[in-house]
Amino acid sequence: MEWLAALETFGPVAALKTSFYVYPLVNALHILAIGAVVTSVLLMDLRLLGSFPSIEPGPFIALLRKVALASFAIATATGLALFSIRARDYAGMPVFLAKMALILLAGLH
Repeated sequence: MEWLAALETFGPVAALKTSFYVYPLVNALHILAIGAVVTSVLLMDLRLLGSFPSIEPGPFIALLRKVALASFAIATATGLALFSIRARDYAGMPVFLAKMALILLAGLH
């Protein structure tokens, strides 16, 4: 738990915690990235199920895969930033640990 306490007091984390503008921007970017991941995966699944027959599946899925991976990376980075603000509180929450397990499974998928 000491490293979590150190993480919370790390310079950029402390600045994020006290910033009136940066914290909401990071939070909004996190939510937008999650939305982009879900949307791109949904569109890929719909195309594989036969929707959008006029669109060539190969390039469409390749593009959406890149969007999903980039969005997942952004969601991960911003999520780590948001976690670092209250790392000790979040690390002990069973709901948070379940969320991390589900995200790991989604990332492996």
